[in-house]
Amino acid sequence: MTGTHSIITPAIMYWGTPVALITTSNDDGTANIGPISSVWWLGHRCLLGLASGSQTTLNLFRTKHCVINLPSNDMAHYINPIAKTTGTPTVPPGKKDRGYKHCKDKFAASGLTQQASDLVQPPRISECPVQMEAEVTNSMDLMQDVPDRKGLLVAVEVKILRTHVRNDLRMEGYENRIDPDRWRPLIMSFQEFYGLMPAKVAESSLGTIDEEKYRFITRSDVVKQGGDMNALDFGDKFAAMETDICPDGDTRTEKEMIVKLIVAHFTAVVAFCNFQSLRNERLDTIEPILFLLSPLIVIAQTALGIIIINVTFVSNVAQSPNSFSLHLETYARRWNTLFGKKPSQPRRTPTGSLETMQSRFGSAWIRLGRAVAIFATLFQFAATIFLYRRRKSLHGWDSLTVVDHRTFELSAGGAAVSILSLALLLKFPGFGQAPETLYIPEFKTDPAIIFCRDDSRRCPSWYQILYASDIGSTTSATTWLACVLSSTYKGESIPLDFLCEFYEGIYAEFARVFSLQISMPIFYLFVAVFLAVFFMLPHVYNGPGFEAVGKSLWAMIPALLVVLAAMLTFFYMFMLIMLPVLLVLFPSLVSGPGSIFTMKGYETRALFSQPPFTPVMNETDCVLLWKDPVAEYLWSLV
Repeated sequence: MTGTHSIITPAIMYWGTPVALITTSNDDGTANIGPISSVWWLGHRCLLGLASGSQTTLNLFRTKHCVINLPSNDMAHYINPIAKTTGTPTVPPGKKDRGYKHCKDKFAASGLTQQASDLVQPPRISECPVQMEAEVTNSMDLMQDVPDRKGLLVAVEVKILRTHVRNDLRMEGYENRIDPDRWRPLIMSFQEFYGLMPAKVAESSLGTIDEEKYRFITRSDVVKQGGDMNALDFGDKFAAMETDICPDGDTRTEKEMIVKLIVAHFTAVVAFCNFQSLRNERLDTIEPILFLLSPLIVIAQTALGIIIINVTFVSNVAQSPNSFSLHLETYARRWNTLFGKKPSQPRRTPTGSLETMQSRFGSAWIRLGRAVAIFATLFQFAATIFLYRRRKSLHGWDSLTVVDHRTFELSAGGAAVSILSLALLLKFPGFGQAPETLYIPEFKTDPAIIFCRDDSRRCPSWYQILYASDIGSTTSATTWLACVLSSTYKGESIPLDFLCEFYEGIYAEFARVFSLQISMPIFYLFVAVFLAVFFMLPHVYNGPGFEAVGKSLWAMIPALLVVLAAMLTFFYMFMLIMLPVLLVLFPSLVSGPGSIFTMKGYETRALFSQPPFTPVMNETDCVLLWKDPVAEYLWSLV
């Protein structure tokens, strides 16, 4: 100790900074709140100090958007309920050691209210007097000189796009100034909440400088920064710029996007109808509509049909290997049922053999013309898929609009039916004549294969909005279910994403409660083994059962308790595993048309909520308008 000061090594350096509530958007569209106090400003730039693994950091790097909400000194009761919570499903060991818990909905836990933002997706917090919509511009890992701690903490630079303040905080007589005598921020000092004194401690010399003289730091004469920073008049009016903030250059227009969408739909449905015609399937059915709603249904059901054929073949061979030739014939018949051409009605020719020969020549020319048309559409589909993947690799997922996702989906389905059409047209092995069979709606192998081939008889009650087993068609409901499960929204499968998130949540909860140190695949492997053993045990075990424990009631009670505990455990695990699947299947089975048209309605609304159909509000939206120069060349070839 020397004089009035002594040397200490504090574990934390919270000398007193304002508390900020950072709102970001989770990958499922919900909002997250991250309370922090490592925050400070220079000009219209703000530095956020965050843990690299926090949900706020992950959301920031993924979406590039956030809202910095500043609470006043009377709002501590909102923050305490969420101060020791995290948005990450699996609580990191460090936070778990400090008593943190996972919280999915921090707005509900804190009692705070969401308020829509103007320029960014994350919501503002209505109760906070100051709200700043911001966009990420840069980041840096801290402690780069310490290899084993590098990257644990990050400094994220954001630019303020728009600032909202409560009216009572504004300085009278000024358009863009805060009255510091009225603003009472909540301060954190060494993990405790404090507020400012009700009055100035002294007059400040810096307070005599006009704040507008600092404006030159935030403005740029060469770069448009988005938000309210590009305003030209800083006098009495401070309105946001409504001009284009994207760099000059060729961009995609509304007309181009609409034309692209129309051409993609037209080409895809033509390819599908040609495919159905080649297979002698009826076209006056719901199947073309189902394909337009969910083009990936062809890929999904064809893959399912191939799996059914091969699994049943292997199973039949394993059960009766001596009948291998019979199983091989069944395999070939089922393959032709899935991919083959239905028998066509014989046509009588009124003339002799010469016309028959001309008819053959005519068929050859028709097949040649169809092959050329299929190759042309296949080239267009391949070009669309290539441009989609190129755009994603160059500018990331955020550069893809709903139009891009939709045209990719149509091209993938169209490419699949074009390849199958070529195989039929060129009479590849396995694409010959399909056997003439009756379609009986049963849950058996042969009807399932007919169902998977897009048979026009599988959806007789396509108009039925609600399904009930006693009044509806089971195969019609199953067809709509297949349509819903194979559809996408903004390029992602909603059922698949829901199942992944649900099963990840189950694993995370088990890992938290039982402190499991295994990966998720190993966890579900153990669950599958447990369920399989429980299913097989009654069929394998032929022992004496309860007779082995004797006839005494006291001897049977422990055995009964063990069996009861095992059965309850099995029932709980089975229902826990099946619940997500049931939640996915139930709405689609009850009303497949309602589910798919609701999804497409939301997709249409999202389509017209993106640039170029809406104004560009920030630089992040500019990549949505980027026009690929390679696209112009490819379409010129088409």
